[in-house]
Amino acid sequence: WTAFVSSLIEYDELRAYRFRVAVYAGAGYTVFDDKALALRLRAGAGAVRELGSDGLPGRWVPEAIVGKDFRWAWNDRSSFLSV
Repeated sequence: WTAFVSSLIEYDELRAYRFRVAVYAGAGYTVFDDKALALRLRAGAGAVRELGSDGLPGRWVPEAIVGKDFRWAWNDRSSFLSV
């Protein structure tokens, strides 16, 4: 088992907001991890806030986050990685 914390700051002047801020935390589980194959699954929760829309800060909106890390190594020099 592992724990993770993640954050995000996004800037986009073409949207209705200028900044989008997000924070997440959760847990991950390593299903298998050997020399050729590895798989880790992640799940957690967090919140997102949009700043700069109509001159007023937005409110925090709860969100869920899920993810995976997959690695398949063909040999010592080549591998496929999906995050």
